[in-house]
Amino acid sequence: MKIRKFKKIIALIISISSIVPIIPNSLINANAAETGWIQGESYWHYMDATGRVATGWLKDNGYWYYFDSKGIMKTGWVYVDGNWYYFYSDGKMATETTIDGYYLNSGGAWTNSKPNNQSLETNTLTWKDVQGTHSIKDAAPMQVDYDAEKLVSYENIEINDDDNTLMKLLFYHLDHEVLSLPEAKYQCVGKTIGGKYLIKDIKYFQKDLQPAEFNCDHFNAQAIANFLKQSSIYNYKSTSPYVYDTGIAMLVGNVNTHWEIVRMVVEFEAV
Repeated sequence: MKIRKFKKIIALIISISSIVPIIPNSLINANAAETGWIQGESYWHYMDATGRVATGWLKDNGYWYYFDSKGIMKTGWVYVDGNWYYFYSDGKMATETTIDGYYLNSGGAWTNSKPNNQSLETNTLTWKDVQGTHSIKDAAPMQVDYDAEKLVSYENIEINDDDNTLMKLLFYHLDHEVLSLPEAKYQCVGKTIGGKYLIKDIKYFQKDLQPAEFNCDHFNAQAIANFLKQSSIYNYKSTSPYVYDTGIAMLVGNVNTHWEIVRMVVEFEAV
């Protein structure tokens, strides 16, 4: 009886061993660590030889790529360390070319210059320069928010009501994302306003806040203004001789899901 059981065990081992060779090598190595480019459902990662997923800048085969903090390859316009860059659909950074009307230099950064190093014409800012083409985002400033905006706003330029309206419209189109910052700079920098001031730069600061973080009296304009002034978006101190500086707090999202505080600083020099 013991001999028969032993023979059955031997036969079972032989039959199992005969099956193993027919398993494809691709399945055997399915759990092996991958390196290089790895495609996800709708994005790309890059894993180095140590198994670490790349974040930030990566140069591969002579081309620069950029990955966010989760290791996802970025495409389109990306703002990095104070500069705008453009990455094609395959992730490669664009250089020495014009994208959407914006010139990118040899380092890939967008500059205030027009293509081919043409100088910006010194002409008057018009309503067309502050227009945008993007869909307006869901935002709902209340009257108290506009009252707070008046309290935080500062300008030391002498302009008429029409030019002041242009500045307000520029801010509105930026904070409602009708106009992007690169577009605003390209369309407005180098233009004059009031016949006295040349726009040199436009700064824009934005911060999202959950309701609990916006801890002030939402029905008190002065309280809102104080909150804005004490926030990180007001850390920037302009050294320009002439400025138009304004900010606002508003509820955003189709169900007013969170608060957003924003600030625009337009910097000028005398003509």
